[in-house]
Amino acid sequence: MGWVVRLTSGDASAEEYDDFRRWRDQGPDHLAALNRARQLWQQLETALPMVQQRQSRSRRRMIAFTRNIPVAASLLIGALFGYHYWTVGRFDQVTAVGERRIVALSDGSRLVMSGDTALNVRIGGGMRRIDLARGEILVRARHDMESPFVVHAGEAHFRDVGTVFDVSKKGDGGRLVVVEGLVEASRDDRRLLVAPGQSVAVNGALGALTAVDAQAETAWANGRLILRNKTLPQMLAALTPYYRRHIVLLKDTTGTPLLNASIDLDHIAEWLTALEQMQGIRVTHIAGYTFLT
Repeated sequence: MGWVVRLTSGDASAEEYDDFRRWRDQGPDHLAALNRARQLWQQLETALPMVQQRQSRSRRRMIAFTRNIPVAASLLIGALFGYHYWTVGRFDQVTAVGERRIVALSDGSRLVMSGDTALNVRIGGGMRRIDLARGEILVRARHDMESPFVVHAGEAHFRDVGTVFDVSKKGDGGRLVVVEGLVEASRDDRRLLVAPGQSVAVNGALGALTAVDAQAETAWANGRLILRNKTLPQMLAALTPYYRRHIVLLKDTTGTPLLNASIDLDHIAEWLTALEQMQGIRVTHIAGYTFLT
């Protein structure tokens, strides 16, 4: 192969040509080796331009990529900024998952915000209004007939005619639980007066009144989640705003009995560990996930 490369380079001398002929004529093995070298060289002559073309294309792609890095970075920053604005920046008050916050309003009213909750506050000019975008709040409203306190949760409106009530919003639906006093629930032209120990849900339409244990329903505001007659998947779903890890249930719980629980929201991991003894469930923590198997 070395002879072929040298003799086709254009730089071979007359002496090298003579040496080559003597080597070629030494026997049939040398001649056969020469023919194989020629064939390989011809294949290389065809392949090399293709390699060069691919390398050239790779270089062009790399140049284009490096030129596009600032554009990509700008798009990424824009997307992150947009996500932050949509989930956090456009609201007056936002809590993270696992956080509870007490908010004192300028009119003397007070809110307790659950985890993963976002809202806007409008107070002034005869208006006291909370727009609940997501999550749950416990409202202790200062009563003022001339300036009603209203919570908007999607298409549901809850107007204070008393003092303490709980409003939650998931998706487009809203739910009200009254602890003290009276609250008017409305959607479109339909209205209901909701008394203590009653609840109403709004999911496309104003639902019927339901009797509830209001103290248990709002115990989360004091750091305890009380759940009664729930399946394990329902309990885990109820923990979502309060537990910073993602819970993944991999165990089939079909046919298992309904459960009751009183969970300390500051020690959720301990309650999950207790499930290993109570329900025969193995709990494994990996990175930001908790797997139940």
